[in-house]
Amino acid sequence: MRLAQSTTQRRVSQYLDKGRHARLSYLMASQEFAGRLARAFRVYQARINEDVEQAELGRRVAARLGRGEAFSQGAVSRWFSGSEPRYAVVRAIADELGVTAAWLAFGEATPSERETLDRAARELGEVKGSAPAAPADPPRRGQTG
Repeated sequence: MRLAQSTTQRRVSQYLDKGRHARLSYLMASQEFAGRLARAFRVYQARINEDVEQAELGRRVAARLGRGEAFSQGAVSRWFSGSEPRYAVVRAIADELGVTAAWLAFGEATPSERETLDRAARELGEVKGSAPAAPADPPRRGQTG
């Protein structure tokens, strides 16, 4: 039995099936991407209990892609400013941060992922009136609700 794909997943599949390697800028709003990336990075730092610098994230993402050299600090800074990397890079970032590529790139999350993200935001004190608590696990690839 084939599971239904979301509209975004179908568009991405169709886009990638055409063999295009261009940026997916028409699918990713840059400031929204930057906000999701920053949020996932804060949860990642709390989860691993380590103050990872952006440059280290660039090294870890490059290693996931099998690159010989790390992404430059400038490239990583551009990601956090809303620059839209290629989808393969988005997937590697998502894998490193422990979130789904669909959420990072497009903001699409299952109800359980959305609940996990909201809980993590509350625990990190991102929601007004809430006190920080122990960090929650971020949404994981393949996580079911």
